[in-house]
Amino acid sequence: MDTIPLQKAVRILDTSYDTVLSNFQCSLIMEKQCNDKAQIEGPNPSSGISYMYPFKNRSLDISSKVEVYRNLHDITGKNKYSIRQKGLVIGHANLIYMNDVNFVVNQKGRQKVIKNKQKNVHAFLRGFITTHRSPISKRITYNPYINDSFINHSGQSIKTANAVILNPNGVWI
Repeated sequence: MDTIPLQKAVRILDTSYDTVLSNFQCSLIMEKQCNDKAQIEGPNPSSGISYMYPFKNRSLDISSKVEVYRNLHDITGKNKYSIRQKGLVIGHANLIYMNDVNFVVNQKGRQKVIKNKQKNVHAFLRGFITTHRSPISKRITYNPYINDSFINHSGQSIKTANAVILNPNGVWI
């Protein structure tokens, strides 16, 4: 099993933005100082220096899938995402690239949200973190009070995607 400390899994984003962000096929970009050339094409993502806030010095196994969900306790208001692997939160980021993605909604958790009117983690994306940046054009949303699954811009249920970008403005395919 290849594991690496998260601090080593991230690299400074260079101004060409075509540079691979790390030798470990990990791309987690946090909001820091940046210039216009380092901005990502798309719907106003936060970008700059490649960084992931590690949690409890846990390591990322690059050969295993992760589960990513919106952090319910983000008091900064920057729409951070939590990254969970093998049942443990390993870090937080506000820009993540993923591939081979499944959109998962736990229906029992959803029913609990509807009944109690209190948020809980029951919906997430499962896939691999990647450095590949695909063009994005369609926003994916989820509202447990309205839908029982993630939906695309035309209201159709979506279960899988080849590539996904999660940024402060939402989930995009």
